[in-house]
Amino acid sequence: MYNSLILGRHGIRFGGRDSRRDLGLILTDADIGSVQLKTVDVNIPYTNYPLTYDFSQICGEPIYLPRKLRFTFVLNSPAPRLWQDKYRDVCEWLIQQPRGELYFDVIRGYHFTARCDKVGVTNMYNDHVGGITAEFTADPYMLSEDYGDTPWDIFSFDNDCINKTRILATSIGGETDIYSFASRDIVPALRARFLTDTAEQLNVRLNGEFLAPITRDNNGRKIRRRDFIIKPGRNKLLIRGQGQLDVELIEEVL
Repeated sequence: MYNSLILGRHGIRFGGRDSRRDLGLILTDADIGSVQLKTVDVNIPYTNYPLTYDFSQICGEPIYLPRKLRFTFVLNSPAPRLWQDKYRDVCEWLIQQPRGELYFDVIRGYHFTARCDKVGVTNMYNDHVGGITAEFTADPYMLSEDYGDTPWDIFSFDNDCINKTRILATSIGGETDIYSFASRDIVPALRARFLTDTAEQLNVRLNGEFLAPITRDNNGRKIRRRDFIIKPGRNKLLIRGQGQLDVELIEEVL
């Protein structure tokens, strides 16, 4: 899928470690899979001919199967014993990690949410140089580094439009216009930053409605609130208090 000469200059990052920099692995092959629809076909009884109904879209949206990822590396070492030690270190690094963010350097600006299912030796060129393959199961979509790290649970791949704008609303300004090209409601990520040590909360008015204040407990932390909804079309946001509010919109890519 990828040119092996290009792959040799890259690697993966998973569980806080880099395959090339931290473990000396040379990436030789990569397959990030593809998105596949999940079907739930059920036979309808009491009919004179085979008839099924696909319940996978009963809520009006398609369902996708997990994505399979595969990466192949070359591991070399000065001696056979050291090779075995390094291989064991690689296995412990990948297998013991919980489900988390996986970065493939070739695809910049995005990451997968994945877990490692299997690590194995694919080929031994001699007693101190061998090939290793790691297989992962990931969510079907990639997530953008710029616009969030968790998906909207009401995002529709068919109907929603990706909004790449990050909005910053300050307490000293007037109303901020947020225009959404999506055809349905969006629940964005919010990050509040208080400008003084004495500031306790930010008062928020969205589309003419006063919402519950954002308190200092959420200072600098990304949150989502079900009452903070960006509607299709033009939205008006006003905040008051000693602080600012980032409205971050996520991007999902299949």
